[in-house]
Amino acid sequence: MNSTCSFPGCDKPIKSRKDMLCGSHYAQKRRGKPLAPLRKPIYVCTVEGCDNPHSYGGHCKGHANRLERTGDVQAHIPLATKRPGAVCDINGCGQPHYANGYCAGHKSRVSRLGDPMADKPLQARYTDPEEAFAARTQPDGDCLVWTGPLEHNGYGTIQRNGIRIKSHRYAWERANGPIPRGMYVDHICWNRACVKAEHLRLATPAQNSANLSTTGRASEATPVRNVRRSGDRWEVRVGAGGDHVGYFDTFEEAQQAAEQARIDRFGDYAGR
Repeated sequence: MNSTCSFPGCDKPIKSRKDMLCGSHYAQKRRGKPLAPLRKPIYVCTVEGCDNPHSYGGHCKGHANRLERTGDVQAHIPLATKRPGAVCDINGCGQPHYANGYCAGHKSRVSRLGDPMADKPLQARYTDPEEAFAARTQPDGDCLVWTGPLEHNGYGTIQRNGIRIKSHRYAWERANGPIPRGMYVDHICWNRACVKAEHLRLATPAQNSANLSTTGRASEATPVRNVRRSGDRWEVRVGAGGDHVGYFDTFEEAQQAAEQARIDRFGDYAGR
């Protein structure tokens, strides 16, 4: 007994033994439609010259999107083409080719700004964190400053084994070994971009919070930590709970009292 569909040219297994039809042709019959050949699956884009994988509607994702936006799959410019093993056409770039002659960075600039050379030069990419550390640090006074990517809070970041970590933590580990669990790496210079090992030390969360600098901190009511106006006098409070130290007639007296209170409580992690 034949186990495939009875429709000419269809080799799908039968679903309805009564009609000797496959599931697709049986569905056509149940809907009252005349039996017709099944459409073969499309594996690549049907646009001439495009061999990108099929997405939907007979087109790859790029041509399908273009058809929706413009009504013409050939509108604008040809789709981005990949060139395996090639590099960016921008002189001196050297990054792997991504599309239309550019690396991913310069291609993004063309899309956003219309010019691959707009904005500041792209930073080189490094697979070795030691190469990145050597290329993205420079002396600044007594500090060694990270010139690579910075977070919004001023801390640098570096990629190691595919994971992005703080650059000052990487600097401490390369000089001293793994950071103990639960410990922070504290800046004694209060420069968050600094990656000089001599300016870094381990600290508990409490010590790290205590060793702050007032400079640039909008949350402080006055230019000096722990000092605030109270009527016609100056009040000093120190610690996470804001422990009262005293009232002072002048700002200078309050400043000195706040500094001494922090030293008495936090020692080397008194901050400023």
